[in-house]
Amino acid sequence: MIQKPINFKKDLNRHFSQALTVGDFIFLSAQLPVDIASGTLVSDDFMEQTRQCFRNIKTILKQCGLPLNYVLQTTAYITDIDRLDDLDKVYAEFLHDPLPTRTVVGVSSLPYHAQVQIEAYCIDSRALEVLCAGDESCGDGIICEIK
Repeated sequence: MIQKPINFKKDLNRHFSQALTVGDFIFLSAQLPVDIASGTLVSDDFMEQTRQCFRNIKTILKQCGLPLNYVLQTTAYITDIDRLDDLDKVYAEFLHDPLPTRTVVGVSSLPYHAQVQIEAYCIDSRALEVLCAGDESCGDGIICEIK
């Protein structure tokens, strides 16, 4: 299996990759609301923390040449489940139709005393999109929709 790690800070003494590509799949470690350059928590505000998680996801996907609409699934870990409406508001700022699937998990605490952490799974389907361009069917009844 060919795997390619994506890491931004080599000096982090962590035993994981920030993201890992395996074929066309991209698995992102859960992103904390931490500025990638400084390694510090961006804010005490829940919505701003959620935005930073998405900015980090966006930065990682940019390294793969992909925008956020290639996200297939997210898992959000939040310390206050009553903030679900706020989470939805920020999701709407970053993710659009067709929306990825999502799981939300209430947790008692997160690193850096963060209130939210978001992981994502993506697929780089650009090669398939090229194959399907101008075609309504990719064979075997698969319908391709290019936006």
